[in-house]
Amino acid sequence: MPSPTLNPQHTGSSLSNSNISELEHTNGETKKKMFVTQPNFPNIYPLEKDVPFSIKEASNIFYNHIKESVSSKQFISTFEGFIKDEQGLDCSGDVKNMFKFTEKDSKENPMFRDEIDTLMRVDAYYNDCLPFLGSLVSISMQMISSNIMYPVGLGDEKITNQTRTKLQQHRQRQVMAQENARPYVSSKLSRNDKERLEIIRNKEISLKAATNLLVMLLRWFKASHILKFEYLNSLIFDNDFFRLLINFLDGNKFATQFTNKNYDLKDPSCLINNRLVYCDYECLYKFEEYNFFRKCCGIHYKSDSFLPETVDSIRDEIFKYDDLSANGGYYMPQFNNPASGLVKIQKPNYRYCNITTNLLKMLYYNLSNFKIQRIYKWLETRPTEIMRFYLTLFNEDMNRPVLKIVKLVSPFSGKKWRSNSMDLISFVYLFYKVKLKDNWLSNFFTGNLEERLRKSYENEHCLRSLLIYYNKSVTSVET
Repeated sequence: MPSPTLNPQHTGSSLSNSNISELEHTNGETKKKMFVTQPNFPNIYPLEKDVPFSIKEASNIFYNHIKESVSSKQFISTFEGFIKDEQGLDCSGDVKNMFKFTEKDSKENPMFRDEIDTLMRVDAYYNDCLPFLGSLVSISMQMISSNIMYPVGLGDEKITNQTRTKLQQHRQRQVMAQENARPYVSSKLSRNDKERLEIIRNKEISLKAATNLLVMLLRWFKASHILKFEYLNSLIFDNDFFRLLINFLDGNKFATQFTNKNYDLKDPSCLINNRLVYCDYECLYKFEEYNFFRKCCGIHYKSDSFLPETVDSIRDEIFKYDDLSANGGYYMPQFNNPASGLVKIQKPNYRYCNITTNLLKMLYYNLSNFKIQRIYKWLETRPTEIMRFYLTLFNEDMNRPVLKIVKLVSPFSGKKWRSNSMDLISFVYLFYKVKLKDNWLSNFFTGNLEERLRKSYENEHCLRSLLIYYNKSVTSVET
């Protein structure tokens, strides 16, 4: 079988065979010559029955290794129905009946009855709640906004920072450091402190419920149909989720590094200001009026049933210094300096960790599948330092979405960002499964920045049009 690069009928060349060779000799040097096959002749091998066995075997191997996910099939089928509808063709049943389960499917597949019934309930829920999903997302975003907290008095400092002298700034910083001193001892709390911590607790409980609800809805919608998942993501994106998230994450980062000029990851006095590490309102559980279960069982407790609480005792409950052979738990600084010993956080703020993990997952869901406009929108917030800060706390559930985001935005960042963020790139290779041939660092999107921005708006517009068509299709006819 002749090589396609040596055959002129596939290169589109009118030259003779003598001038076509894989090696070109010029000035006594041998240079490799590149040939491009003619696209008008894509099938360079015969398709009759007498095809060589090696070619058949290669084609079978290639065919068997092609994988098409359910999400891709759902997206393509809806897209084909959308094109037919735009051209005025009959597309009845293309979207409404495909990937939609009924009682007939449940009877024909009794082994999967529970799964089919669950997907049917998800479809019914989506159809019933479609007009109200926007309100649900809007209220959830307001809960995120209410949980954005900076150290006490920081607002006044931001307003008058330009007109205040350095001495006044230093004095105010000392006062603010005393007001934000942690950990809190229950015996030293005033009534105003208790009320403030109670408000923080109620806000975190509400935000945890809201983020858990959104993450579970995203997962179930993705299991049902990919466009249900993308529609809820678009609602979250339209409600200014990126700005709220960056302020939420930055508030905790700023509070952690605010009282200490030289931030040390191994110093408990620094780590105690991190809301992921220390639960501010946990001291309220010592009081019956703020502890429901202790109030109910108050007759079984005595006033001296708890040992005296001190700052050192609280820190001993939270932190534990361990060697490199320890396993499990929350550790610092596993990423940045693992050779200098580990600080194990035995008692983190589980509720705040759950909230942060859910928000990072929602962020990755919004950026996934290379939504270029949203990726550039996220990069406008300059999130590198914040992502680096949240990678200092070693926890797989919380680190995984951050590493995914770093891997996703790397092709859209310049060389300067890559040179300054080699630690983040190293984290992806060390703690996230990357394929050997995954060229995620190379900029595989051709064109300059203006062309990519134009394409990003076009892609976002096409996605929104497809979502409108899908929502009209699934709600117009009941099956």
